[in-house]
This record gives sequence, C-alpha cells and structure tokens, in this order.
Amino acid sequence: MLLIKEAIDAWEPGEHTGTFRGNNLALVSGKAALNLYWRNQTFSQQVRRLSAFMRRRLDAIAHQHGNRFAVRGRGMVCGFDCKTTEIAEATSHGV
Repeated sequence: MLLIKEAIDAWEPGEHTGTFRGNNLALVSGKAALNLYWRNQTFSQQVRRLSAFMRRRLDAIAHQHGNRFAVRGRGMVCGFDCKTTEIAEATSHGV
C-alpha cells in the first residue's frame, strides 16, 4: 500500500509515470480496507496472533534442522536465512 500526503502528490496529468505510484483503484481499495479492517483492534490483534504462530513454526523448523538456517523478518513478512549457498540451493530443489 502506498500512502501519499496530498501536498506532496503535486504531479500534473502525464507529468509522471512510474510503477511505485500505484493506481486509483488500488488507492481507493486500500483506503476502504483501512477503514474497514482497522476500525477496531480485532484485525490487528489477529495479525499479531498469526505472526507469533508463524514465527514459532518457522523457529521450530529451523531448530529441527540443527539451526543451519535462521528465521529473519518481522510480523508476517519473514522467511529463512539459509546462511550458505549450498543450503539455499538444496532448498530450491525440493520445490
């Protein structure tokens, strides 16, 4: 999601094109999602609960493999740091 202050978003039509800027449908949808999901604490509490669950599971998987790789990230955006090229290559063959 991209949030821009109106005072900064001062481009004239056709003056700027770029993929980082988003599109009107995405911006309107993002605003609607914020208004719907964050009107109370329920959604953010669920995100925190699921984030903690994911972290515990990923940590358990890393531990099962002798901590040859580490869990990195924050919240629900996390994954494994394979530490070595060999481990990274080995994991890609199983996919």
